[in-house]
Amino acid sequence: MSGRDPSGNHFDSGSHHVDADADHPLLGVNPELLNPERRILQLLHIEGGSLEQSALVEHTRWSESTISRTLCRMETQERIERHRQGNGKRVFLPQSRGKPRQRVRSKSERHRSAE
Repeated sequence: MSGRDPSGNHFDSGSHHVDADADHPLLGVNPELLNPERRILQLLHIEGGSLEQSALVEHTRWSESTISRTLCRMETQERIERHRQGNGKRVFLPQSRGKPRQRVRSKSERHRSAE
């Protein structure tokens, strides 16, 4: 079977992307076979390491809350970084492990610190 994943990349019957960079193992996997965290990592690799959080909702067709919860868990595990960008957030693959990370605070954390 061949077709396109939600991000528009081709994959063939062996579940490999035709356009994908073969250097990263997640890029050669059919997106339907990945768990949510790996699917997000795959999209970040395909898009060059960063993507708007709203674009993840569009690409995956998952709810905003599912994306947000998954990204929060991934951020806690330091698998991704999120930074405010205008009205939304941009998601990044970590650039360097030794660099201190700026974490986007949740609404409840911002509320507690304002008190």
